Amino acid sequence: MGWQLALGDGVEINPQRAELLLGLSANVDKNVDAYLLAAQLLQKGDVFEKSLPNAYLALLKAQALGADVTDKLKHLEPLLTEKERENAKWWADFEPSLVTLEPIGPQISQPSCSYSSR
Repeated sequence: MGWQLALGDGVEINPQRAELLLGLSANVDKNVDAYLLAAQLLQKGDVFEKSLPNAYLALLKAQALGADVTDKLKHLEPLLTEKERENAKWWADFEPSLVTLEPIGPQISQPSCSYSSR
């Protein structure tokens, strides 16, 4: 469902719901396909804010789960600084590390609540 909401496959694109479902699928369920889709979307930057370091991290997490992403990692490496690669590798080894997805476009905001003097 996160894939459908992110790409508009049969439904209207909804980045906020896609973020929630892809985040749960990748970060909680450790779903390889969710990591791969997150990496793809983070590289493109059309649904979620473009973040090559987070895309690299998502690929490393997918690789740890058995996905063959060597070519994709090699493609991204020259686009990142050495520090960004080192940080992503460190976070990939840290078990509860999370891939961050930030939707592009208007965010749903909560109304402010103020208890100021009347």
